[in-house]
Amino acid sequence: MSNSELQALFLRHMRPLQAYLNAKLRDPQLAADLAQESFTRLTEQYPQGNILDIEAYLYKTAKNLMLDHLRQQQRRQTEAVEDDIL
Repeated sequence: MSNSELQALFLRHMRPLQAYLNAKLRDPQLAADLAQESFTRLTEQYPQGNILDIEAYLYKTAKNLMLDHLRQQQRRQTEAVEDDIL
């Protein structure tokens, strides 16, 4: 993928992807970080030729990153409560 193609994809998809994540997370900075990470992963995986639908890949990656973040956050909260009990 050329730099101009990547830039066009970024311009077309970044704002809607951030809006999707922000609607779920209610945290604009985290939404921006996860959207950026989704694009980073796209640039890493695209050369391997396994991505057939770029938009679907971006949204699926963003959703997975969001779920990973929420699970990690839940785990930290649970550990903090356990530490408080002890």
